[in-house]
Amino acid sequence: ERLGLADGAKREGRAIKILCRWHDGEHSPSCNVSIGPDGTIRVKCFGCGRGGDALTLVAVARGLDVRRDFPRVLDEAAALVGVTIDARMPPRPPRPRLAPPPSRPPVAEVLALWATAGRVDATQIDPAPADLDVAWLLASRRLWPRLLADLDVARVLPLPDGYAWPEWWPTAWARTWRLATLAYESDGTPASIHARAVIPEVDPRQRWPRGCAATGLLFADTRALALLRGNPPADLDAVVIVEGLTDFWTMAADLADAGRPSAVIGGCSGSFSALARVRWPNGLRVVVATDPGDAGERYAREVCAALPARLNVRRRRPLAAQERAT
Repeated sequence: ERLGLADGAKREGRAIKILCRWHDGEHSPSCNVSIGPDGTIRVKCFGCGRGGDALTLVAVARGLDVRRDFPRVLDEAAALVGVTIDARMPPRPPRPRLAPPPSRPPVAEVLALWATAGRVDATQIDPAPADLDVAWLLASRRLWPRLLADLDVARVLPLPDGYAWPEWWPTAWARTWRLATLAYESDGTPASIHARAVIPEVDPRQRWPRGCAATGLLFADTRALALLRGNPPADLDAVVIVEGLTDFWTMAADLADAGRPSAVIGGCSGSFSALARVRWPNGLRVVVATDPGDAGERYAREVCAALPARLNVRRRRPLAAQERAT
């Protein structure tokens, strides 16, 4: 009645049928106005399909558009119930500024956790029941545990009851994200830890420490770590750059098994800008071995943009299915 919409209205239980104001030629009420159990007003015209809430009803009654004329719609709605906007909607207090998350977890705590982690091949001989998940993941990725253990690029984190877990790595994570590697700054300083879920169909598959930034961190095998620290091996013939934790382990194992004196550097989203800060020897051969597909090509462009022009950079061309079969 206050909106001037009562003419021709019909009551139907808790709802009222009114003449629709959105379309012309209405002779019989087709617009339903109802009140839900929580007091919410809903408007729906069964003739033209238009609808909305209480503010929509105010807007259509006053010939306004809810989006375009929203301040006026609020004024009209407030006037109907005898309040002003200032009294009904006091200004919000400013939000407190939250402290930024720590850039890295404490290095001493990271190294203590890494020192407690076990060799990956220990899960193969008389494994504990929980270690069977680790063995299954390694087998499904065709990773040789003894070789990974000797390369020391992966370790198995303790079970929940086997460690005093820090705040940045909750105990609840310990049974699922167990296969881990260290992550380094561009100068080879240990900085964080990254782990892979050993239980299938877990989201996310990888974990960084909770509440800590991971941007600019790299994975490195023994040769790559020496390079990052400014002491590249004398026989180093190339550096292979890959994306993701599993590809890092696979490439490190494959090159070691083949006897190639190459280094492997891995990274994730946000990692590859750190390559610009590495002290690269002149003319070193670098193979960009990120995956095919949109994400892999994007990572390849990031890698190439970060590497200095004095390097011999090549992009690995993934083999087609027919070539792999041959």
